[in-house]
Amino acid sequence: MKIYIAASMRNKTAVLRLAEKLRLGQHEVYAFPEHPQQAGESGVEDWLETEDALEVWMDDMRACAGATVVIYLGGGCDAWAEVGFAYALGIPVLGLWGERTERIGLQRNMVHWYDTVHQLLIALRGMMETGAYDDKIAPPFPPEDCRLPNWRWT
Repeated sequence: MKIYIAASMRNKTAVLRLAEKLRLGQHEVYAFPEHPQQAGESGVEDWLETEDALEVWMDDMRACAGATVVIYLGGGCDAWAEVGFAYALGIPVLGLWGERTERIGLQRNMVHWYDTVHQLLIALRGMMETGAYDDKIAPPFPPEDCRLPNWRWT
């Protein structure tokens, strides 16, 4: 499976640990901290105004659009934008719910939540084995009239 991890920069370590675990299961994983042009530990606000940041964002969106599944690992507005983008494209979104998960509004309905990495991995295995995505694994796709079937990143 092609997996995109949506998360905040403050969850960088968790993203890298999850990506490593997923790759052990032979998944292809896009983890934003591994992008060669990613912002350093300091100066993120200044970096956001650079051409590198725009290029990273475009690469992120391409990877998200090409994913089989998106995993939400907690984060702010950027991660939620990625979740909404994936959901609108009909890509399943699975999330890890933790004690430090920020307060979430109605957008929580785009994600099927798991309490542990183990539970999430079981769900991914089920998706791989069946080759299907159904409401036992995650919430239903958005209605047909909400999708953007002909929209593509160039």
